[in-house]
Amino acid sequence: MITLYDFELSGNCYKLRLLMSILKLRYDIIPVDFYPGRQHKSDWFLRLNPFGQLPVLRDDDRVLSDSGAILAYLAKKYDATGLWFPDDPALTAEV
Repeated sequence: MITLYDFELSGNCYKLRLLMSILKLRYDIIPVDFYPGRQHKSDWFLRLNPFGQLPVLRDDDRVLSDSGAILAYLAKKYDATGLWFPDDPALTAEV
């Protein structure tokens, strides 16, 4: 199961929600009170991402951070068409 640790106003979190929606993936959202709560600097969150940054995505036992890396991971794992992250390096450069 995919879980997104999310701050609704974050552009980087939005990119992940958008791609997962396009790919029709089912996922859970755990809201992180970025401001004023600063939950991204709490002990429980720092165990997920020691840098204390959003977004964080958990896919079963794999925990990923950095929106670009997560986008690439989701596209390679869940996009059977290869449209969102093609194998051809020239096409990948155009994405």
